[in-house]
Amino acid sequence: MDHGIVRVVNGGWLDGLTRDAVTRPDTSTILWETLYEPWDLFTRLDKGDDVTAAEPVTLLRDVCSGPDSSEKNCSVICTSSDDLFASWKTLWQCLSLSSITLANSTFSTLDQHHDGVGNGTSREQISSALRSFGITNATDFDGKAVLNLTYECAAASCRDNSMGECSIGQLDPGYFESETLQWIKVYEALAPLCDGLESDINIDIAGPGVLITYITQTAMVVFAWLFFLLLKVNKFINTSTSIFTHLFRKRNPGPNLLTHRVSGLEHLERTNLAHATSTFLAELHEAQCFFVVAIEIALINASSRSAIFTGAENWQSLLWNRDSVQFLAGMGAWPIILGQISLRRAELDSMYYLLLSTLALVLAGVAADTAANPDPDRIYKMFQGQNTLEECGGHPSLRTFCVEEREGLYCGEYIRIPRITCSPVVGQNLESLQLSNIIPQKAQVLIETSA
Repeated sequence: MDHGIVRVVNGGWLDGLTRDAVTRPDTSTILWETLYEPWDLFTRLDKGDDVTAAEPVTLLRDVCSGPDSSEKNCSVICTSSDDLFASWKTLWQCLSLSSITLANSTFSTLDQHHDGVGNGTSREQISSALRSFGITNATDFDGKAVLNLTYECAAASCRDNSMGECSIGQLDPGYFESETLQWIKVYEALAPLCDGLESDINIDIAGPGVLITYITQTAMVVFAWLFFLLLKVNKFINTSTSIFTHLFRKRNPGPNLLTHRVSGLEHLERTNLAHATSTFLAELHEAQCFFVVAIEIALINASSRSAIFTGAENWQSLLWNRDSVQFLAGMGAWPIILGQISLRRAELDSMYYLLLSTLALVLAGVAADTAANPDPDRIYKMFQGQNTLEECGGHPSLRTFCVEEREGLYCGEYIRIPRITCSPVVGQNLESLQLSNIIPQKAQVLIETSA
């Protein structure tokens, strides 16, 4: 790390803030990046360890004004719960500022030069970064007050059991009044904040009825595709046989198994089944296109509405819904493609069907792209007015923006399997899970009886 211990980036989530390990500014990520990572960095500096691989403390350029602006500065914004929890940017900025201001009084080796941390001492770099936000000395920014407000909001978020039960660590009385503050203890206390989060998928988006509809129409299209593929193979075999016979002048090659099969396929092509399948395919494809277009428009509209409209209680629920939208977009696109190919093989394609297919595929792509790239600013706005707490300045609780790591749509709560089966947890393995948590009670009784 030769670019300094503090960096200032643009406030956009895609403007250099993301790293491989930082996928979204959810509550756990913000606490890790603004409390744990700075503590780890300054601890390494204090011990003289190598900090080349350590990440610098990240500040956001456009979150609060500098000394020459008439707007609220960081000192005012960060000590007001109304402003502190208004967005992920202010929470990130204020906690990062708290870490570097508290580091000045907590670590005594910041005046020394360290290799690989840029020009100047660590304290000089911290002072330079603070001055750009109008903070000229330690009394201008109360980092302890920021941590106290964050802890109180987190505690209130845990007391609200609407999204499941949780328990955070307790800090010693008078902890925030101490002269030197080890803010890593605040992180350790808040680390379990997102544990036990309950989130459900919106069955209106990907409920059993919707899934069965998509699976059924896919099966029908696959049948038509295979049927006309078989007839196409028949024509290819006939053409190849004719060319082969002409080249070798075999006027009467004699009956064999291949000739019998080709004759049978030729007969199949002239039956009512072929005609009925052609009519069925044309009508199915038209109805399917209109169905997919309507579904994709509804999904795009739902992505732009508030979280209450989609039934999401927290960010995790939004991710379940996002996975559902992407899944349905793919489920809707493949039958359209197969249907259009089958129409082409059946010589029933037209500009009308091509335009319908194109419209459906474009909308499916738009719906999938909208769901795949959610803007964190928009997500925070979606939850405004929901799960509000007085301790959080009238804004949503911190657990509203929690996200649990999981793999895919069908792991975890959606099929009521413990998340340990989808993403392992340190210090816990599959053997530690009770059998009753994985299989139904009746099935367990049968297993115990047979044993």
